[in-house]
Amino acid sequence: MSCRPDLLPALFLDRDGVLVEEHGYLTHWAQFTIFQNTINALLRLEPFSCWRIVVTNQSAVARGLLAPAELEALHRRLLEYFAAHGVTLHRVFACPHLPCPDLPGGRVEYLRPCRCRKPEPGLIEQAFEVFPIDRSRSFLVGDAERDVEAGQRAGLTTIRLCPPGKPVPQTRAQHLVPDLGTAVDIFLNSIASKPSRVPRNHR
Repeated sequence: MSCRPDLLPALFLDRDGVLVEEHGYLTHWAQFTIFQNTINALLRLEPFSCWRIVVTNQSAVARGLLAPAELEALHRRLLEYFAAHGVTLHRVFACPHLPCPDLPGGRVEYLRPCRCRKPEPGLIEQAFEVFPIDRSRSFLVGDAERDVEAGQRAGLTTIRLCPPGKPVPQTRAQHLVPDLGTAVDIFLNSIASKPSRVPRNHR
């Protein structure tokens, strides 16, 4: 465990399939579906000293389906939606790239390899440059093995979601759970911080 008192544990969350229902490329706010049980799970984090950070691959930008500014606007609205329901998410880090240089109709500047597209750990490392995070007590929750790999490469404990009714995947994650609420239970049981406030507007 870190000896620096200013460092806080972080819960890193994938977007599609964890925070919002996954159904193709989401290019308009009306396509976002956020379940009440997701909000209920995240509300339980509010009394605790921890960062809540979203890390997400969003190749819709590289594919030409969404402009970078439009993606940023969607993520601002996402944070505002959760805040209106009492949930603090401190930041969204998104990768707009896709390593397919010959993709028809794509945005050429984003059709390239990068260090931020999961399973690369770049998005997580970006967060460490912005927030005072205790790596040894931080977790990542995702619904795909690329999330697990990114988290483990960044030195995080990983939790993979597998909802009831879906085939049980082979995974290298330390925990395989049916829902976000169970993932939050595991995270909260692991951190030793006292209930206190974390700045809501750390940007």
